[in-house]
Amino acid sequence: MALFSLFSGKPREQSTLVVHIDVGEGSCRGALLLTGVSPEMTYTSHAPERIVRGARAKSFAATLVSLKDLLGEVSKFMASEGENGRRFHIEKIYAILSAPYYLSHTALIKYREKDGFVVTPELVSSLVANYRRGSDKELEAHTEAEIGETPVTVAERIVDMKVNGYHTASPYGKKAATLDLGVFKTEIASEVIGKLEQEFKKHFRAPVFFEPLSLAAYVALRNHVHFDQDFLFIVVGNEVTEVSLVRGFVLLETVSFPFGKHSLIRHVSRELNMTEDAASASLSLYGTKEVRDDKNEKLETSLQSGAKKWFPFFEKALVALSDESSVPQSVYLITDVGMDGIFKMFLETDSFSGQSLVPSGFSVRPIDSELAKTLMRFGKDASCDPILCLEGLFAVSTKLPLQSAS
Repeated sequence: MALFSLFSGKPREQSTLVVHIDVGEGSCRGALLLTGVSPEMTYTSHAPERIVRGARAKSFAATLVSLKDLLGEVSKFMASEGENGRRFHIEKIYAILSAPYYLSHTALIKYREKDGFVVTPELVSSLVANYRRGSDKELEAHTEAEIGETPVTVAERIVDMKVNGYHTASPYGKKAATLDLGVFKTEIASEVIGKLEQEFKKHFRAPVFFEPLSLAAYVALRNHVHFDQDFLFIVVGNEVTEVSLVRGFVLLETVSFPFGKHSLIRHVSRELNMTEDAASASLSLYGTKEVRDDKNEKLETSLQSGAKKWFPFFEKALVALSDESSVPQSVYLITDVGMDGIFKMFLETDSFSGQSLVPSGFSVRPIDSELAKTLMRFGKDASCDPILCLEGLFAVSTKLPLQSAS
């Protein structure tokens, strides 16, 4: 083997490809990651961002074109070997889907035996299988109404296990009286999965795992960022915002609503009578505190009216998520660089201070470039993208799903 490597050039480095698919903007972005004790994002590629108007089918068609271009760029990078002569071999691909193309649900499965039992993989598998048989028909009508008539399970994962009331990552072989499982299941329309898979297979032979952004963000936050056991995390996408609730370290539910970054850009564009490109640039400058003072007043007025459009959606999401009198105060905010400050401002407004759901207001922590640089190493061919960083941390550390579409 050593002699073969000597004559065949440098050995290929095992890597994972992560692709972020946001249908709202009709484009994709991706990253190559080197696996290991200290993960490194060695290459990133971003398709030109654009706002796609019209029906879902139109934006999805634009996304497929963007995915083709992105995978072509990744292939070129891998073939070029770069200045250092590094060669890469992709062993796994994670396609991370943003809302609204998927529907997720967390099942809480409880098992009790008076005389005790030993936790085994076979027992866990049987509990999950029994739950599937009892719940599939119950969720079928709701799933079809949300994502289409031919939904398929793209990923099913155990996200939490408690033995005798205590969280554990190593439950097998332990004697228990009680076992609690949190099983996270994601479904998506089969026609969407089929077309995405076809494009991936044209470029790479590695297995493709489709995962929701809510799960990827949750796992990365849980494993790599310090937080309370109860918290919210909010992902502001381009056309959709997702709000997820975590209680007792378990991701319980995710609610999405149709107002995201591009929604705000369109609002500002109309309010200030400027093009959407100009509105996007103004918001980016404002988010990084670089906009000129003489423009602040009009832009801030426009943002205030934009916040009033975003708030009702967000409040309804909180009511849908909360089964108690209050929701967690701790919030992690995930969005593109330049927009995190704006949506943080929305969340910290006094509008929520008098609400019974959040009596003390929110404590908001953006997942920004500064934090991302403490979580992962970035090579010279990679930009520091906070969302790709979270997705990358998920991809290099997660186990394979219990069942998958691939």
